[in-house]
Amino acid sequence: MNARRLLQPMRVLTFVVAALGQSVGAQTVEQGGIAVELRFSQTDDGMAMTRIALTDAASGLGVPGARPGAWMLARRSEAVASERSCDEKAATLATGSLGARADVDLNGYRLVTLNQDDTIAFINPHVGLQNSKLESIVALPGRGHDWVVAPRTQKLFVSLRDRGEVAIVDVGTRRLIGTVATGAGSLPTRLALDEDGGRVWVGLDGSDQVVALDADSGREVARVQVGRGLHTLTAEAGMPWIAVTNSESNSVSFIERTRLVVTAQVDVGQTPVASAWSPAAQRLAVLSINGASLSLVDPGAAAVSSTVALERGVVALGLFDDGRRAFVLNARTDEASLVDLAAPRVVARLAVPGRPDQIAFSREFAYLRIEDSPNVMVVNLAQARSGRLQAVAVPMGRSKPGDVPEALNVASVFAIAPEGNGMLVASPGDGSIYRYAEGMMVPVGSFSNYRRQARALRVLDTSLAERATGRFEATSRITRAGRYDLIVRNLRPAVTACFVVEARGAEVAAEAATAPVLQLMAVRPLDERSAVVEFRLADALGKPIDVPDVRVLAMQLRGGAQVRARAMGLGGGRYKATLAALPTAEFELMVHAPAVELGYERGRIGRMVWPPALPVAIGGAAPTERSP
Repeated sequence: MNARRLLQPMRVLTFVVAALGQSVGAQTVEQGGIAVELRFSQTDDGMAMTRIALTDAASGLGVPGARPGAWMLARRSEAVASERSCDEKAATLATGSLGARADVDLNGYRLVTLNQDDTIAFINPHVGLQNSKLESIVALPGRGHDWVVAPRTQKLFVSLRDRGEVAIVDVGTRRLIGTVATGAGSLPTRLALDEDGGRVWVGLDGSDQVVALDADSGREVARVQVGRGLHTLTAEAGMPWIAVTNSESNSVSFIERTRLVVTAQVDVGQTPVASAWSPAAQRLAVLSINGASLSLVDPGAAAVSSTVALERGVVALGLFDDGRRAFVLNARTDEASLVDLAAPRVVARLAVPGRPDQIAFSREFAYLRIEDSPNVMVVNLAQARSGRLQAVAVPMGRSKPGDVPEALNVASVFAIAPEGNGMLVASPGDGSIYRYAEGMMVPVGSFSNYRRQARALRVLDTSLAERATGRFEATSRITRAGRYDLIVRNLRPAVTACFVVEARGAEVAAEAATAPVLQLMAVRPLDERSAVVEFRLADALGKPIDVPDVRVLAMQLRGGAQVRARAMGLGGGRYKATLAALPTAEFELMVHAPAVELGYERGRIGRMVWPPALPVAIGGAAPTERSP
């Protein structure tokens, strides 16, 4: 959003709705002929659904072109919550600064990397401070290979091939919930999410089986016998089957979703290594590396309907235009082939020197990664539709993916930019994530992965998604129970509305019992420019946490001033820090404690007005102490 436009004055209406943690009827605010409608509901596990509609008040039709922003601010104190107007809250939150973060942000996204050092890193690209973009690190018990996210439960499933396990991470709390064993020597590798059935499927490369896990609980639901070899999985929404390729059996197994049994096994070319469903052709495209072919399989007839001859060495398959066309990458011949699946035949070829191995698509371009080059080939899809392949080499850092061969992986290092006009690419050798905007010859920026070698990259998008004209929704996880200001702001047409909802928080799991909890104890002036901040650090069960290297950051809410200080441990989980050279301003107070994986973003303890005018509670925590 354009910050300057967000600061334009506008009339503001506020409406209060007590949601009581359950679904309620629509609550509506009308402003300037535009109706802003809110529906807020929760499930028992703390997940919340926020639905916002902007409609013409007279006709009831959705407002085209609306792009609302929405935030939730916890009311830690009713007095503090009423000190600022709805318009002030919206303008402050829209700046995106670290000191003005919402408790629940319904606009942003996070970059998540699966790393060679057995970690998952959560990076906030919206924070203005480069060294504070890293929000959380989750340590895994082994090397991750593939991953999927179950959107409803906000659980991230990660295959740990060498350990014979699948790890489950809570995206909301950024905690490892646990692991599910798949058996000794089972080699769980590729994963697929079956949203229709609420399951995560796991291919066991060390056996002739696949496993279905419940996406809510993580428990094993079924174990199905398929063919031998490495397995790729295709779970297409609306289809009654799950397709599994078997590299040693040279076949595809179709598993019926309801009965969880194999209903058909179809022979394909030698060593199938990739598969994808084509809605346009109503066929499963299967790529065979040694069979030098692309097979189109008819699930209804349980047979191969047609075959496209290729060269040996094909390793990656990507479909676009609703599956009408496909790109095939060949790492042995160093080329990309454009296949018309309606013909079916190869219509064009493109030289891609350096072993191309991964492919991704935006709306207008295809992106090809090359193992032996730091460049990514960007191919225009409009020209490809006419049978011409033209590509531009865009440098994505200095290091080649092949410089770090141990980090080469089955999961993708590409992630589509949520803005829809580019791509994010993780470079393991550089320890960076590059942001490319379409039409440019070089990346427009980068994000640090903090010296970690990324094996895979994904975007966790928590922003409002438009489901129909002017009607938006977003899923979020509420970890703190209580009352929240839910703030909605749209630029064109200009409208701002504030609601109050009461929400239940998610239950604290036993695994999260050591999650750090902060409490601001006191803020007292030391002199005209300095303040002493005292706070307490404990786990979720109240046990004090005493760790070294704890720091405090005071971030100006409406400005760029920052004051940092190292905190001194007082024992019993209590700490004291002196903030010096404070300008006159309102500050957000944040704590960083790396020993307990607490970053500034999640370490907010309250707000401070300097100099203090009254001895009142700061951030709704403890009363401010003033010197005599």
